[in-house]
Amino acid sequence: MGQRTPVMTIREELKKGAAREEWTKLIAQGWRRTEGDCTKKLS
Repeated sequence: MGQRTPVMTIREELKKGAAREEWTKLIAQGWRRTEGDCTKKLS
């Protein structure tokens, strides 16, 4: 098996400002946005 990718397992409801701060922290830690199976565009 190869290296496993991190999976977000907890959902929280955040206010817009708090969500932006959290997103900024995740990006600073090296996280990045990916396309999930349901959002991938068909070619």
